[in-house]
Amino acid sequence: MCSLPHHLVIAGSFSLIRLSPSAISSMVHPDDVATREGLDHFYNSDYDPAIQDLEKALKAHPDDPFAANHLLEAVLVREIDREGALDAELYLGTEFLHAKRMVVDSDVRNRIQELTKQALLLSSEKLKTKPDDVDALYARGVTRSLSAIYEGLIEKAWYSAFRDALGAYNDHKRVLELAPS
Repeated sequence: MCSLPHHLVIAGSFSLIRLSPSAISSMVHPDDVATREGLDHFYNSDYDPAIQDLEKALKAHPDDPFAANHLLEAVLVREIDREGALDAELYLGTEFLHAKRMVVDSDVRNRIQELTKQALLLSSEKLKTKPDDVDALYARGVTRSLSAIYEGLIEKAWYSAFRDALGAYNDHKRVLELAPS
């Protein structure tokens, strides 16, 4: 049985769909108070408390790629929101392709890059010992999708964003092959 979280990273990140705390699966991974409270804050757009809680969760579960992904998503979405780029209408046309690169504090940029590397490393380590680990494949796909968002929206690095998005697609396609339900 697969313990995948049932919230959608992209949907939650871009506020196209707002999930209530009750919609967050009981299979949150890692399943602890800090993660649950962090996700509750996150889904209510309370990013700073979410980040504080998710930092605690990552410290409690340093080998868990899901914990790293939750924190990465909160840090990334806070930055995108700070720039006013969470409005879905901004992406209806092609103007966003020509928008200026976001000005991101170097510490935030470094934190996003560090968390991305950490989450990818954690998933990769699990996949070395068990190549068909559904949770590790799913987690790596989430990391790659968050990296695609970062590369596309913040860095305006379209080829890198596409590469990461394609990697996420392939990981999640494999998850569906291994665990179709």
